[in-house]
Amino acid sequence: MLTRYTDEGDELRAAAVKKNFNCPPDLEAGRLDVERIGDIAALVSARPTVYAANQELLALLNVLPRPDDSEFWWAVQKASNSLDLHPGNLPQGVKLTLIRPVETALAGRLLAGLTELTAEQRADVALLIGERLEFFSANALRLGELWIQAAEAAAFKAVVAGRFPRTPEEAEEFTAAWKRD
Repeated sequence: MLTRYTDEGDELRAAAVKKNFNCPPDLEAGRLDVERIGDIAALVSARPTVYAANQELLALLNVLPRPDDSEFWWAVQKASNSLDLHPGNLPQGVKLTLIRPVETALAGRLLAGLTELTAEQRADVALLIGERLEFFSANALRLGELWIQAAEAAAFKAVVAGRFPRTPEEAEEFTAAWKRD
């Protein structure tokens, strides 16, 4: 899964093509078989809003300490009093999102954990997060609050978009319902 392309990203793109499509990155288009073309089409059309929101969540998690920083993650769990933000639960959601970019398990877990915070818990979690956003020189509490707001918004988008009609019948029923006079 890629979030952006850079001039230095050739190696990353090559690895993504090999992993996601099981073909070498220099494979000529004329040599693609129907299965690989189907895989590419499925990824491109696979609920792009969910995919984009999940990429945003992964980017937000990327600026926080890694899961092996148990001191940070236990402090977040203690401050939030939420099993959804428990250091043992988030990595599974991240792994699932990396494997299936349109899966909403991570988004659902983060949304549940963050939206259930009381005002005091939210401030405590925001401060813990903001203190770890070292690449900014600003108020830690405000930075943490911005991180939480961005995570909530991305998670909400992923969960809602994940509920969009998945079958042609569901899509037709949705369209018909909204076309009624």
